[in-house]
Amino acid sequence: MVAWLLGSVSLANPYGGGGLSIPSAAPEVAPFHWEVPERAVGSITLVLTVPKDHAVYQDAVAIEAVRGRIGEPVYPEARLAPDPYEPGSWRASWSADVRVEVPVEAADAGVVELRLTHQGCRAGLCWPIEVSTHTVHVALPVEERRESP
Repeated sequence: MVAWLLGSVSLANPYGGGGLSIPSAAPEVAPFHWEVPERAVGSITLVLTVPKDHAVYQDAVAIEAVRGRIGEPVYPEARLAPDPYEPGSWRASWSADVRVEVPVEAADAGVVELRLTHQGCRAGLCWPIEVSTHTVHVALPVEERRESP
């Protein structure tokens, strides 16, 4: 009903430059998603799917442990490109699927719970930041097996 009353809504661009326009039609569903295994051994391999002609900014991706303990995630090299929302600036981004290796330092009763954050864009449109939580059952090699504090 609000969209019908407003017709369309113009938002200020959080990255500077011109604003974004949101049409009154139903919003598009973000085409990005994480592929997360149910089980892993030693480390967790995550894949963030990025459709053709879309991109994910490196500084808009985060991987955190809610339960258990992880090491520093290993990301593929990102490509520097001009930031369309802030002329004269450059940002690192991925324009294809992002495969991330997440080392597990400690599992809580064999479980690691991850909070995954990302934001994806295509020309002229960035979706809101998405946050999801996933549980992975992890087996650690005997010499690495520790319970989280």
